[in-house]
Amino acid sequence: ILQNLTHLLSQNERKIDRYDAQQLVDLEHTLGMAWQMPEKLKTFSEKLKAGYQSNLPTPQGFHGELRPYQQQGLAWLQFLAQTEHGGILADDMGLGKTLATLATINKLVETNKIDKTKPILIIAPITVALDTWSREAEKWGYDFDVEINIQLTPKKREALFERISKPLEKVTIVTTNPQQLPSIEAYFKDKPKPFSMFVIDELSMFKSATAKRFKQMLEVGKNIEYAIGLTGTPAPNNLLDVWSQLMIIDPKNQRYFGSNFFYYRDTFFEPDVIARDGTVYKWKLKP
Repeated sequence: ILQNLTHLLSQNERKIDRYDAQQLVDLEHTLGMAWQMPEKLKTFSEKLKAGYQSNLPTPQGFHGELRPYQQQGLAWLQFLAQTEHGGILADDMGLGKTLATLATINKLVETNKIDKTKPILIIAPITVALDTWSREAEKWGYDFDVEINIQLTPKKREALFERISKPLEKVTIVTTNPQQLPSIEAYFKDKPKPFSMFVIDELSMFKSATAKRFKQMLEVGKNIEYAIGLTGTPAPNNLLDVWSQLMIIDPKNQRYFGSNFFYYRDTFFEPDVIARDGTVYKWKLKP
C-alpha cells in the first residue's frame, strides 16, 4: 500500500491524474482513510474499475434485435462515452460497427451528453459516406438528418457549413471523406467548430503519422469532445500503424505512447530487418 502511495506522490511535479484516482479509492477502502476528491472524479474511477456491461437493453427507438456481439460493441462504445474517453471499436466487416455507433449517438443525445443542436461529423471512404450511414440510420429506425459533404460546389459547401453552424432542430450527421478535410479545416479556421463529436469509419485511413491527412484530422478534431474510431484492420502493416490512430481518437494517449511517432517507435520497437547501409526496413516489438 505504501509503495503504491509513494509511487503516486513521486511522479513528475507530484501530479495525480484521474487514472490514479482509483488507487486512492482502493487505499480508502483498505485503510479506512477518507480522501477528499471531487464527486465527478470518484464517479469516474468507480465506472473505470467496474468496466463495461456486455448485456445492454435494446436501445430506445431501435427497430430490430441486437445479437450478442452487437450488444458487446454497443456496451464498449457506451462505456467509453461514460468515462469520457475517445476509443476504437475494432471488429470485422458486417458485424455491426455502424449500428453500435448509431445507437451510441442516440444514447448520448438522450442523456444530454452531447448537444443535439450540434452536428456529428463522420469521416469515411467516399462510397460509405455517400450511402451507408443514411441507409443504416433509416433501416434501424433512427430519425436522423444526414448531410453529405462530398461532390459539392464551393457555394453549396459554404451553404452547408453555414447551415450546420446554427442550432439544429434534429440530430444531424454530416458525412464526408478525408479528401474534404482541407475544406473543413479552412472554413472553420477562425470560427468555432460546430461538431459535438466525430466518428472515423475506417480509422486505418489515418495510419501514417507522416501523412498530410493525419495532421489535417488532428486539426479538425481538436477540441471536439467525443470521438469514435471504427476499423476492421487497426494495424494493417504492424503495430507502428496504431500510434497516429490513437492520437486522433484521444490525444490523452500521449501520456502512454509519447507526443510524437518517433518516440513511440524508439521506445517500444527495435530494428528487425536492416539493410547494409543501415536503413531499417522492418521493426518489431521490444521483448
